[in-house]
Amino acid sequence: MDWRGEVLLEKPENKLDIDKYGIAIHVAFRETERLRRLDDKTQSGGERSVATMLYLLSLQELCPVPFRCVDED
Repeated sequence: MDWRGEVLLEKPENKLDIDKYGIAIHVAFRETERLRRLDDKTQSGGERSVATMLYLLSLQELCPVPFRCVDED
């Protein structure tokens, strides 16, 4: 498997607009594929689920909690 991914911080023009900050997850599930933003049009439901769960697992080392909630909004 040649899965790749990255997480980018999205910053607003006005750095004081705290509610405008976000994250963008980019993934590639095939060797010949370029990194693409994780969204509901590009990846399958299974690919989105795998990417979301791997992201949450990577956070576990930084912020251990007994459970996490996910909303597919």
